[in-house]
Amino acid sequence: MRSLSPSSPCDRCTIRCARVRLRGIPGLYWSEDLVLQDDSGFMVLDYRQPLGILEFLFGLFRAQSFVGQQVTATGWYRRFPRPYLELWQVGLPDGTTHTCHNWALTFYGSLLLTFIGLLVTLSGLIIAA
Repeated sequence: MRSLSPSSPCDRCTIRCARVRLRGIPGLYWSEDLVLQDDSGFMVLDYRQPLGILEFLFGLFRAQSFVGQQVTATGWYRRFPRPYLELWQVGLPDGTTHTCHNWALTFYGSLLLTFIGLLVTLSGLIIAA
């Protein structure tokens, strides 16, 4: 893992060759979050999707297939009382990659709202003139 900035509340980083030990909430069979373990310790992976139903379906049908596998996880390291990695991509040993699409929806949604705001502002200026 690369060194993290001491001043930034979140950094994008990659964790390589870590084993998924268990789900984020043990015993909750639809938990979508995962826990990684490597030589330096444990890290919780926060799996987010734009819709909660997608998180539920991932936890119910796919999360268990990650447990016990060596993975490469890429995401944003979040500094909170209990630090975690907000997952962007997770790669499996067979070469498949699973991607969380929450960042894309947030990015493109903010662009859309900015564009709408500019249109409303311009239309207000045109009407006032």
